[in-house]
Amino acid sequence: MVYGARLIATLWVSFWTWFALTSGLDKGSLFNGFMRVAVSGPFFGLILFLAWGTEALAGWLLLLMGLFIAIAFPFTSGHLPLNAVVFVVLTLALPPLAAGILFLIDWRMKKPRIA
Repeated sequence: MVYGARLIATLWVSFWTWFALTSGLDKGSLFNGFMRVAVSGPFFGLILFLAWGTEALAGWLLLLMGLFIAIAFPFTSGHLPLNAVVFVVLTLALPPLAAGILFLIDWRMKKPRIA
């Protein structure tokens, strides 16, 4: 379970880092993309780093980040049509939610039980 969660988190961080970097290309400048990666990259990288060491902390952070995105994005995207909001929420919030839940399930299964 933990390997699946790590794979989901790695693919999610890689895709959104690539997306932030290349999104500046349509404006003819890489500076926008580099600035987006400079802001979001270290945070995503920290969560990905934690996923290989402390699965419980990474699970909680991913779960909270996914919930925050799922709740906050629809309120901040008033100009987008509903189908675009749903698509972005599914691609931006669902992977960290799934990875966080998998990390927490794996952590709970490994946790010693008191009889």
